[in-house]
Amino acid sequence: MRVFIDTTGKFPFPERFEKAFGFYEGLAAVKRTKEEKWGYIDRTGKFVIEPKFETALSFSDSLAWVTQSDKKKRLIDRKGNYLSDLVFDDFSVFSEGLAAVKMEDKWGFIDKKGNLVISAKYTNVESFDKDGLAAVETDNKWGFIDKKDNPVIPAIYSSVRFFSEDLACVEVDKKYGYINRQGAADIPLKYPEADNFIHGVASVRTEKGWGLIDKKGGWVAQPQYEHIGAFSEGLATVYHLDKSDGQQFKYGYIDTLGHQALPLKYTWAGHFSEGRAKVTMDSLSGFIDRSGNFIFQQITNKANRLRYGYDDEYRYYGRFANQFNDGLATVTDSGRIGFIDQSGAWLIRPQFELANYILEGKIAVNVGGESGMLNNQGKFIKKFNYRFFEKFNNDIVIIRNQEYKTGYIHLKYDTIIEPRFNTIQNFSNGTAWVSIMNEKEYRFNWGLIDERGKYIIEPKYEAFRSVSDDLVWVRSQYYWILIDKKGKTLPVPEVENCGDFSEGLAWVERNGLRGYVDITGNLSIPFRYETYYNYEVNAGQEEYAGQFGGYLRNRSEESNSEFQQYEYMDQNDDRRFLNASILTGNFSGGLAAAYENEMWGYINKKGAFVVQPRYEWAGDFSDGLAWVRNQSKWGLIDTSGKFVLPPRYDWGLKFSNGFAQVVSTGKFGLIDKSLNEIIKPEYEAIVSFSEGLALVKKDGKWGYINTAGELVIAPQFDKASDFIHGKAVVEKFGEEFIINKKGQLIIEREETLQPSGAVPDDSRPSSGDR
Repeated sequence: MRVFIDTTGKFPFPERFEKAFGFYEGLAAVKRTKEEKWGYIDRTGKFVIEPKFETALSFSDSLAWVTQSDKKKRLIDRKGNYLSDLVFDDFSVFSEGLAAVKMEDKWGFIDKKGNLVISAKYTNVESFDKDGLAAVETDNKWGFIDKKDNPVIPAIYSSVRFFSEDLACVEVDKKYGYINRQGAADIPLKYPEADNFIHGVASVRTEKGWGLIDKKGGWVAQPQYEHIGAFSEGLATVYHLDKSDGQQFKYGYIDTLGHQALPLKYTWAGHFSEGRAKVTMDSLSGFIDRSGNFIFQQITNKANRLRYGYDDEYRYYGRFANQFNDGLATVTDSGRIGFIDQSGAWLIRPQFELANYILEGKIAVNVGGESGMLNNQGKFIKKFNYRFFEKFNNDIVIIRNQEYKTGYIHLKYDTIIEPRFNTIQNFSNGTAWVSIMNEKEYRFNWGLIDERGKYIIEPKYEAFRSVSDDLVWVRSQYYWILIDKKGKTLPVPEVENCGDFSEGLAWVERNGLRGYVDITGNLSIPFRYETYYNYEVNAGQEEYAGQFGGYLRNRSEESNSEFQQYEYMDQNDDRRFLNASILTGNFSGGLAAAYENEMWGYINKKGAFVVQPRYEWAGDFSDGLAWVRNQSKWGLIDTSGKFVLPPRYDWGLKFSNGFAQVVSTGKFGLIDKSLNEIIKPEYEAIVSFSEGLALVKKDGKWGYINTAGELVIAPQFDKASDFIHGKAVVEKFGEEFIINKKGQLIIEREETLQPSGAVPDDSRPSSGDR
């Protein structure tokens, strides 16, 4: 529960709240209990706007965004009155008096009176800047408008970035340059790659390498580097290939004047943090200060040098594995982890198998199968006997006991929920789904707990599918029902199958018929459409899945574990790597595919066909386009049912990053949003783009193509990964390597660490302290 205190530490009022934001403009958004809605109180604790909103944000300029029960967003004034009758699907914060709003998949702008001053007609928009310009996208081209919707800079660019130091980086035909706020090209569009201006300089690439230019396009640092990193504390890492040293990369640092602040002598270099940077140099690894002096160093063999010289993009040994934070940095010796201070002295000597700097000076550690929590002086503040822990988020650390039961430590409440669950799903809005093994029926039962481990919904359901923050589908005795997060059953009848909510409706099936329910649980469209599953279509993903074997997929964003960011795709895990299931039946743009008389068409939200059933199969709309099958071939239609791409492919996948994969005679190709075939179907597999490059597979080997469809790294790897921060993991001849975007070797990747020195036995806590 949350309470408010004043500057003297006293409680101005006794009321406690389940959730609360701070006071802004004299009002605070609060929610008293899980059952109640959000409202606003004044500084006496009195409600001045009664609880009636699903969500509520803080006031700014006497306005606040709230969400209605139908999930639509609206603006209110300080009395709780809606500013207008307009409702929105999404919004951004006000900037220069206007806020971007989304209505029916298009973006426009409103003023602070709630008036739509720029109609919702743009595909994408950015907020207005201090000079009254906003970037907008229409017909796949970007330009800039003013607050009156006048096109100040015409929409002629493939991409634009925000103005930084009065210049914006823009692109046409893969060439980058810079325009001023009047649209004039102050620096011609001639660079294959370019970054924004910061501190009066910008990084750009030519055929000679990366360099720094000033605002007139003059060279501050000549193009000579393989890469220029972001400036941190006034210094940026640079490196180039030293051909005289066996193709070895040499790292150094430059300042914003282009001067070589530290020479190119390191075999790896990280960015500066708190005046320190981690580097490797020959057989030395450690931290340097801004003068290049080692404040901590260690002689390491090749394997240990890897862990020092390798950042958390691929192997993660603590949240701050390669930088100082709050005066601490992690260091590894002989496979054990410890911490040093800014002078380079050991604060906590290496002794831990795992160490994760969690929050506010607390460090979770594991040694010898035991775990505990240290403060930033290395003293144990909590001890527990669990064999495993991993960070869930800033507040929660997952723990497991010897029987592999799962619990968690809640750092905010300083409590331990003892391991008793088989599985814990990630917390969202203070609740998490957990499973308990039903030994009698030998299956898992799912329930819902709050942050303190108390059951909100007892574990009794066979499965669940979260719908929103408030609704969830649960399965009991082979039927699905819709409940809220209090466990209350909504009026939806028991159904045999159900879908996710899309545009306020979700499909449901019963007795071989499909209908739609709304978020209140009412049957909005009665059961009337036929249910039909084209197993031939879904079998396609199994047919092609084996071709994706060897794709090392980045999973860091969805993984709860910070110690494994990649996993290999294999032929038994197809759905996670191919957007292969052609989803159907979900509303998009007011239309949903429906099946009648053995053919597919599209209905509106009243259940009437607006595109008559005439397709063998029909997928969901996305950005106004949908894949449909006719005479065993796939093509794309618009919302009128007209073919914009005639049926000619054996298979088509949804658009991602502006491209869609297509399959013909068992080979993959790519089309863009203009429906141009930028890559003819010739590859065994194609993976979505990451940092401008996509993995392709040919003759059993992986390589990389760019967005123009050009092969930039020839297929040669047995296994390969997405690029992250300019690096990718690949495997060749049974060995793993790291490459850059030119396919050049950066550093060999090894997993085995060799001892580099003895760890004093007295540095470990005694058994009584652990």
